[in-house]
Amino acid sequence: MSTILFFLVLIILSKAYTRPNPNLNRNNYDLRGG
Repeated sequence: MSTILFFLVLIILSKAYTRPNPNLNRNNYDLRGG
């Protein structure tokens, strides 16, 4: 159960960090398999 919350936090942080850096956004999408 805690793992799901951890992933949610990661996604939220990734979105906040990818605002100024679109390159990181692509990397995050690759990790998610999208």
